[in-house]
Amino acid sequence: MVDDAIIGVGSKSKVIYAAFEPLLRRILYIWVCDVANMLTSLAFLKKIRAIYGSNIVVLSDGAHYCKASCRILKLKHELYSLEVRTNGGNNTVC
Repeated sequence: MVDDAIIGVGSKSKVIYAAFEPLLRRILYIWVCDVANMLTSLAFLKKIRAIYGSNIVVLSDGAHYCKASCRILKLKHELYSLEVRTNGGNNTVC
């Protein structure tokens, strides 16, 4: 599962990308950048592919830049379910 979120660092906003294995409840990779877009998503997923190989399924919330990056990198992409996304209303999977 991959997702991004905007966080505050001092007076600036940053984007944190995270790859997470929900069944093992394990963070696989975290990357911080200035913006969430096609280029940053592509760089993040390239790193994930380099670490874990290309035989992976990328689960996301359906952000267009994530789906497009998976298509370019030839990674299988699926939407994750609301149950995984919200974890019973807690709005987190950790």
